[in-house]
Formats: sequence, C-alpha cells, structure tokens
Amino acid sequence: MPRQPSAPARTEVIALARSTPLTRGAVAELGKKIPGEVARDAALEALDSAGANAAMVLAFVAASHGAELPPELTRALLPEVTSLDQVGPLVFATQGEPRDVLVAFLEDKRGDLELECLVMLLAAELLGDAPKVPATLLTRGRWLARHKLVQEASVFLGGAALRIRDADLSSLAAPHVNRAKRAKKTIDETLELARLPPLEALADADGARLSTGFTVRRDAPAVGRNDPCPCGSGKKYKKCHALAEADAPPSAPLPKLDAATLGPDQAALLRPSEIAALETAKLSAKAFVEAFRRVVDFRQWPLVLRMIEEARARKDLSGVDALVLDALHGAYDARAAEASEALVALLPTDLAGREAFALDCLRAPPDLLERIEREAELALRSDADGARGMLLASALLRWFPAIGVYVARGALHEGRSLDSRALLETIEDARDRLLLSPFEAWWDVYDGFFDSSEERREQKKDDAKREKMKDDLRKARAASRKTAAEMEKLQRRVAELDESLSSAPAPARSARTTEATPEPSQELAEERRRLKTKIDELQRIIGEGQDERRELRRQLADREEDDAAPATTPARPARAEDPDADPEGMHDAATIDLPRAILVPRFSERAGKAVGDLAADAADGVLGVVASLAAGKPNAWGGVKQLTKVRGVLSARAGIHHRVLFAVNERSLDVLEVLHRRDLEQVVARLARTT
Repeated sequence: MPRQPSAPARTEVIALARSTPLTRGAVAELGKKIPGEVARDAALEALDSAGANAAMVLAFVAASHGAELPPELTRALLPEVTSLDQVGPLVFATQGEPRDVLVAFLEDKRGDLELECLVMLLAAELLGDAPKVPATLLTRGRWLARHKLVQEASVFLGGAALRIRDADLSSLAAPHVNRAKRAKKTIDETLELARLPPLEALADADGARLSTGFTVRRDAPAVGRNDPCPCGSGKKYKKCHALAEADAPPSAPLPKLDAATLGPDQAALLRPSEIAALETAKLSAKAFVEAFRRVVDFRQWPLVLRMIEEARARKDLSGVDALVLDALHGAYDARAAEASEALVALLPTDLAGREAFALDCLRAPPDLLERIEREAELALRSDADGARGMLLASALLRWFPAIGVYVARGALHEGRSLDSRALLETIEDARDRLLLSPFEAWWDVYDGFFDSSEERREQKKDDAKREKMKDDLRKARAASRKTAAEMEKLQRRVAELDESLSSAPAPARSARTTEATPEPSQELAEERRRLKTKIDELQRIIGEGQDERRELRRQLADREEDDAAPATTPARPARAEDPDADPEGMHDAATIDLPRAILVPRFSERAGKAVGDLAADAADGVLGVVASLAAGKPNAWGGVKQLTKVRGVLSARAGIHHRVLFAVNERSLDVLEVLHRRDLEQVVARLARTT
C-alpha cells in the first residue's frame, strides 16, 4: 500500500487540481504527476477545502489510474457532474457494487429529474436476475413517473421500468415506457457510454458548463485511442492529436458566475457548488427564489439559513415566511432535526405553533402516541374548519404513512377543495413509500364529495339569480308605472297648451317695423315643443322597459320550466374547471337517442395512439366508456352531449380528466379523439375547421 502523502504534499495536490479544468487533456496531464491513491485521498479533502470542481478533477485522475473511489465521494460528486456522460465512469470506478452506489444516491434525493432518471436506468440494468428489486428503485421510480419529464429523462425512466418489470411502476410510467420502446437505440447508446473509461467521458475542451447553466454534451461519440484520428492524417488518435492535447498546457479555469446576470431559468439549473460560490444577495428576486429552492432540493441547510437571512433584508422579496415553510418541509423529508428546529425558530408565532405537532413527530418522544391522540381530539373539536385535521394528516403521512393514509382520508373537507386535493396527492406519495397500489381510491370519494358540494353551491347561485330576476322585474314594472304617470301628466299639459294656443289672437305689428312683437303665445308654443320632446323620450324609455320586462319574464319562465321538468338522467353539477360545464357554448342541450343496435367500436389512428399513451387506469376508463356506449347502456349515454360547433360529433366523459369524441354510424361507433379535458376547446376548433 503506497505511503500516505504528508499534509503539505496533499495541499499541493489540491492546489494543482483547483487550477486544472475538467477536460480530457488536462486531467491526463495531471495524472502524470499524481498517483491514483494520492488523488483519491485528496479528493475527499478537496470537497470541503477547494470545491467540487477540484474534487471532481482528482476523482477522475484517481479513476484513470484504476484507484477505487469511496462511495461517499461518488455520491457527493454525482449532483456536480457537468455532463451525464460522467455518471457511469464515476459509478463504475467506485468501491463495492455499482448498483448499491446508485441506489444509495437515489435514497439521498439530491439529483435533478434527468440525473435521477439516468441513475434509475443504470441501476435497473444492473439488476440482472436479482430475486428482489430494491424498494428505493420502486419508490423513487413512482415519484419520478408522477413528474413532467423532458424527452431524454422520460426515455431513461421508461427503460428502467421495462427492466424492473414491476406491474405498478409500469402502469404509472406507461407513457414513458412507450417512449422507451420507440427509443431502444438511444437507451443502448446511453448504457454503452456509461461503461466508457474515465478519461473518455470528459470533454476535449473546457467550458462544458457555461454561465447559462445548461449542460453541453458531445454530438459525436468519444474517439478511442486506437481509432483513426478524426483529422484525416491516417494515424491512430493516440499517435496524432492525443499527443498534442497531452502536451498542451491546461486551460484556465472557468470564470466565476456573475449573480447579477443570472435569470431564474439559469438559477434553477445551478449545481450545489455553483450556488455556494455565488453572491446570492446580487440575484434578482425571481432568480433568488429559484436558487433558494435549488438549495433546499440539495439539502444545503447552512446555505438555506444564510439565504433566508438575505431574503429578510431585501425589499424586493415578499413571502419570506413561505420560503421558510418550503425549506422546513424539505428538512422534514430529510429527517434533518437540527435544521428543522432552526427553521421553525425563524417563523412567526402563529406559524411556528402550527408546526408544533410535526416537530413532535420528528423528535419522536416516548409519549408520542398520547400526543397524536390529543392532536386528533383537537382536530375533531375544530372540524368545521378542517385545517387542524389536515395538518395532523400531513404530519402522519410524512412519518407514519400507513396511519397517515387512514387519517388523511377522513380529513378531506368540503370547504377546502384545493387543500383536499393536495392531501390526496400526498397520500399517493405515502402509498409509493409503502409500495401499495399507486392509485388512491379516495379520488372517487373526493370527486363525489365535492361534486355534491358544488351542486349545493350551484343551487344557491341559481336561487339567487332567480330572486334577482324577480326583483329586477318588480323594479322595471315600478319604473314603467312611474314613467307612464309622468308622461300622462305631460300629455295633459300639452293638451292645455294646444287649447290656449288655438284661442289666442294674432300677434300685433308695430307701425314703424314689419317685425312681430313677442306675445305670451310664443312662450306657450316653446313650452309645448319642449314637452313634446320629453314625451317622445319617455315613450322610448317605456318601450325599452317593455322589452326588458319581456326578456326577464322569458328567462324566469325558462328557469321555472327547467326546475319543473322531470330529470331523465342523473343531474350533474357544472364545475368551473370542467369543459363539460360548457362555459363557451361548446355543447348543445339536444337529447341524444340511444343506438338501436349494438355498435362495433372503431378507433381513428389519432385516438388509438392517444389511448396507447395513457396510463393503465386512464386507458381502462376510456375503453370501458367506449364499450358501454357501443353496447347502448343507458347510464353511459345519459351524459353524452352533442358538440355545437361540429354537427354529428358527440362527447362523453371518461373518468375525471378525459373525454371521448365519437360519431355514430349505422353499424359502428367511430372514436375520433381521446383527449384530456383541458384540450377540448382546441380539438373542437380543429374539428370544426376540418369537417
């Protein structure tokens, strides 16, 4: 075993690494001066004293010499990679089983979505014929499947699900699995790149990580040392440009990022070491918030506390308490007791009091069961509000997921629609950790519960509108009577003026002029003219009032008729976010007749592809609705609507989120579109243009 270098020697090694860029030529050159074991030992110290770039350089120097890296070093460096090509060489150069390193990294929850999806793929590839899949792969795979992923990350996750072969994960990640099946070549190339020798995974030139915050990857595969040199000389690469690169002096390290020029999108892509070296006080307000969230994700608690201090000193930032709460919930998830205590101390008294029970759960005192019982009793006493019950459920879901699921189901509250939805999403996370079925049955209870609540609210709105119409009608009648009385009075005065004017003598003329001398009759004529104008105006007002009253009476009659008519199908309340509520007049109210015979379903190419991309439960719902419609079941046809803008095309609900657009022919039910309800208006507009 080589003798450990003395402290000054190690200091010198770290200083060299600090000034060396993470490029193939520079790392190879440094490797000539430093033995692998020395680089490996210095890398751990460099993490704290010189930063992630120096530690990464030393790790690649050690790996290029064949020295095995400590697992804790690799786990700390993976969030710092400047290219996904570097992940595999680091992992496969680590002591122990590579799969264990990958699983441990997923347990840390410190990677961004694309990185974690790649780690999932590599770990799944290494499962082989293992009799049992590590629970972390299943739990984290489900968590990733519930997020919106970019194309490459989606392919990685789908490839992992194909290799893990877990029914629940495959069902939840169905769209990603479908993409992975179409991108087999991409997955094979990714797995091949993961096995590259350490130096081959590095870029030829520095600047792989730009100040924009984006990762730059090579468009072409790395050139092997024994491959022909790309310059066309006919020599092997190692005898040509590899020598020139090795002899070239190392490039200067990248300049420090300027916080004042970073936008929020760039801040959201920073690595932990970049944020730690950043003057965060100079970030714009939006960039500061994104950087703060990034720091919470990476669980850099000292930096979190420092940034909260900076946020309180800024005048352009509001909602600092919300940032503290976000950080606190991240600390809870990480079981970071010390950080949690420090963050609660920064909250106002009322918010800190809200977190008291959550802290009790984290501390796990001997009398925790009694405290849970006491908190449940207090929640029941304030059941009308529902807030305390939701806080209790949230805390239990975090630390005692099975109990939390049962409590959370009972904590759903009709007065807290958004909070209840968030609670159900947290239940799904708890089910993932317990490896239960990923589909929470209480979503159906939620929909029924809040549909009923919506129905009551809609009824109250209808009653209020009806009363307002009646009141408007009463006011219109009173105004009409008042106007008519005023007009009658004016008409009597005009009649009097007409009588006075007809009996008045002709105006006298002066002897010296031909002009008529003004007489009282002229004043009467002027008054009559003004009164006639006023009468005409009142007649116009009365006419408009008659039209208004006629329209109000018609609307009231329509409402009374709707209320009196017997319901032929179950009533369904209109929800604000539901396209079936028809806010744009997309459907008409025509009654849809049941088919006279069994129909054979036929899917258009677009509809078939859409069903194939759905998750299993959503696809099951769509296919079930289509089958019921084709069989002519009254319950299925009760909610069918005719599109107003596209005659002959009908719309049916398929679960909460999806709609089926179809047409009926003599023997077939033609499914034209299967879509998410938010896309309904856009699809209807397209159908209207093309039909």
